[in-house]
Amino acid sequence: MGTSRIYLYKPSPVFLVMMFVPMKVPLLDLRRQNLPLEAELVDAFRRVLTSGQFIQGPEVEQFESAAAAVAGARFGIGMSSGTDAILVALMALGIGPGGEVICPSFTFFATAGSIARVGARPVFADSCPECFNLDPAGIEPLITSRTKAIIPCTCSARRRTWTRSSRLPGATGWR
Repeated sequence: MGTSRIYLYKPSPVFLVMMFVPMKVPLLDLRRQNLPLEAELVDAFRRVLTSGQFIQGPEVEQFESAAAAVAGARFGIGMSSGTDAILVALMALGIGPGGEVICPSFTFFATAGSIARVGARPVFADSCPECFNLDPAGIEPLITSRTKAIIPCTCSARRRTWTRSSRLPGATGWR
């Protein structure tokens, strides 16, 4: 490993001590994630390669059906990215200029970027300190007559359980 270093910084009149420990922290370890699934992934890649159907086709159809089942929806639509999924959802709802969409303050930039791209204004709500997702308690004060939707994104796959108590009063008809 490395050696620890302690640096002292003295703003008057309080001492702040900061400790720096040099270490390597991988940002994303795809090998660790994918190697246990290697046989399954290689098999799926061969099926797609052999069929020549890199878009649509039976693999995508199977994925869309499985995604719909998990979500409890009648249909599932595969998208090229989460950014496109947010953008298409906003467009399908007819959200555009003059509208506002509430989203978490702690989210990937594509959330606010997609809102801005359709011409609406992102309104940032506070995030829950435990799960870092949208905090239901901070939403209601942000709702105005221009609010068209709320996007409760998840952060790093940390799902937020929304219960009846976390629903907004009079939220029927919300998108």
